[in-house]
Amino acid sequence: MVKRERVISMIPKANPLDTKIDKEDILASLKEAKLEIDQVFQRFEYATDPYLIDSCIYEIKALQLKYEYLRRQIKEQVEEQIEEQVEEQK
Repeated sequence: MVKRERVISMIPKANPLDTKIDKEDILASLKEAKLEIDQVFQRFEYATDPYLIDSCIYEIKALQLKYEYLRRQIKEQVEEQIEEQVEEQK
């Protein structure tokens, strides 16, 4: 089971002086979230108790939402970089 502290530690922390989160931190968190999803899917495959099955389903959904959040963060950073490059070329 994913402990709350572990999930919180997987979310990249922003430096209060810097509004952007480091892309490498986001990528590391993204990879970690994918690994967590895979692990929960494995537990789901072998779960027989209805409560454990429900627990796995909720964990998978939560991790998938986190994974999508991190993907959006990367996409936004890439879009900002492209916009900055276009502005520099003008």
